[in-house]
Amino acid sequence: MDATATPAACLRVLLVDDHPLVLEGIRGLLRRDAGVRIVAAATSGAEALRQLRQLARAAANAPVGVPVSAPVSRNGHALASGHGHAAPDAPAAPGVDVAFIDLHMFPLGGLELMRQLRVEFPALRLLALSMNCDLTTVRDVLAVGAAGYVLKTALGPELSLAVRRAAAGHTYFSPDIAALLLDAPASAAPVPGSPACLTPREVEILHIVAEEHSNERIADRLHISERTVETHRKNILTKTGCKSMVGLMQYALRHQLL
Repeated sequence: MDATATPAACLRVLLVDDHPLVLEGIRGLLRRDAGVRIVAAATSGAEALRQLRQLARAAANAPVGVPVSAPVSRNGHALASGHGHAAPDAPAAPGVDVAFIDLHMFPLGGLELMRQLRVEFPALRLLALSMNCDLTTVRDVLAVGAAGYVLKTALGPELSLAVRRAAAGHTYFSPDIAALLLDAPASAAPVPGSPACLTPREVEILHIVAEEHSNERIADRLHISERTVETHRKNILTKTGCKSMVGLMQYALRHQLL
């Protein structure tokens, strides 16, 4: 952990992988990016949950305007008391903006960890981290609401790009993963509709849906009723021929809507 304070504009990242060498490798690659700061590293899903919950408790008890002291992880790295800014209407987990989650950990696997994080910290942006490049795993990652999928072969610039896109509310997939989604058979990602069939408002809502906001938040953001949002969502699914969020994300990627 670097001793310097986290700059206000830094994006704060949590790394979770049960291989310390992988953690150190990613930490070294991202350390070259002055706009990204690794504020925590955990070697298990349980440890990551403990750290985030500890930060949440500290934030709840801290006086307004007082930075929260960070806990120390099991591998000896102290957590920084980051001061980065999430979107004003969707604060991330206390002290963390984006989390890289290794999919293959035991006993708490990456997918199950992401499910728990989506419930406890719904605004925390999640990026799956894996060596595997298969459609079934990618679908599972999309189904739990992750913001993207990054292969462990990624170098520093790609990791930085993934962090920035996720933090900005967009998705990111390593090139091989994006190609896999684009080449998926029609049965896996129905695309009978054309983007031209969507109205400008529906395209706008599709973008916000991809940011994983609730109907209530979308309604507030666009100054429309929740019923209107729900109608738009149903129309989008009907026009694109998609049956689920996974299919809709694949559709959007195919047609470069995200």
